[in-house]
This record gives sequence, structure tokens and C-alpha cells, in this order.
Amino acid sequence: GNAAAAERYLCIYDRANGEYGEYIDDQLEKLFREYPQRVVELWPVFRTHLKELEAVPDDIPRDASQRIAAKYENLCESGDNRCAEIRRLFRSR
Repeated sequence: GNAAAAERYLCIYDRANGEYGEYIDDQLEKLFREYPQRVVELWPVFRTHLKELEAVPDDIPRDASQRIAAKYENLCESGDNRCAEIRRLFRSR
């Protein structure tokens, strides 16, 4: 399912470099920017790759990174830490 596909993709991301690494960086940025609900749903899978994902915002301009973080502001229910964790990923830049 989607979780297995996300896991495979993130394993590829962990190992990608050069042109392929840049492509995957762009795709992950697009995923976080355009599909926040999907990211929240799959966050338990993403969380296991948090160390690698910390590099995603590195090449994103600060204002764009803040806009991505804002998409997760009111997406989660009270007490659900997934959105806060995602916002921290993009606000730490």
C-alpha cells in the first residue's frame, strides 16, 4: 500500500546522490508542499527517516519553507503531534 511505497521511496532517498538526489529532493519538497494531508497520513513512515529528511528544507528558500510549515498549522487534531513535528522540520531553517 501507500506506506510500503513511501518506505521504498524514502530508502531510495537515503541513498540517492547527484542528479537523482536533486530530483528526489525536488519531489519530496513538492510532496510536503502540495499534499500535506498525505504527508500527515504517512508521517509514521516518514518519521523513521527523520534524520535524512532534515536535509529536505536545506535548498528551499526560507520564505517557501515557512509557507510549507504553515500548511500544517491547523491540519492535525489537538494532541496529534504529527503536524508539529513536520512544522519543526521546516521551521528549523
